[in-house]
Amino acid sequence: MNLRRLLPDRLLAALLLLLTAIPALRAMSVIPPTFAELVAEADAIVRARVVSIQPYLDRTALGEVVRTRVTFEVETTLKGRHEGGLTLEFLGGEVDGRGLRVPGMPTFAPGATEVLFVTQQGAGLCPLVAAGHGRYRVLTDRASGREFIARNDATPLASEHDVQLPFSNAAALVRPGAAGLSPTVFSARILAELERATGNRQTR
Repeated sequence: MNLRRLLPDRLLAALLLLLTAIPALRAMSVIPPTFAELVAEADAIVRARVVSIQPYLDRTALGEVVRTRVTFEVETTLKGRHEGGLTLEFLGGEVDGRGLRVPGMPTFAPGATEVLFVTQQGAGLCPLVAAGHGRYRVLTDRASGREFIARNDATPLASEHDVQLPFSNAAALVRPGAAGLSPTVFSARILAELERATGNRQTR
């Protein structure tokens, strides 16, 4: 597992042990990626709609851990070969009166549309590149009806390079849709970065 993104594998077992006794943890420690890194490190990049959310108890050798299984319907694939349904599992959630909250872990709502940078490196914790830095919301400005891209903390994404900025604690103070990229522009810049990276590899 990439040490710059999520906890290394050798610490995961210890983390799971702590989680059986602690309902909430400090925010996950991740270093925000650059836009180029975000695109490169994703195994798949998709625009998808949340279909269902299913928290459950995962019975591990270290005890029971709450996880949440989120199923998406893929609308557009920008990288990888995902079509139709996509199911991702996230650490945390609430089931049968038992809850586990991991600050910084993305949470979803049925019907929401998301742009996801999916990675296999986060198996067991978070399947997105750099956790919340790998999730972008497709929101609608109520005043204009315009769709825009927002970060995990609901702050409008004004530029693709802003993916590497720390999350703001004052996201609610930002006027929704004030400067967020449109989904079309965001997708075009992702595809342009993929093309740029492919061109660089071919010229080496």
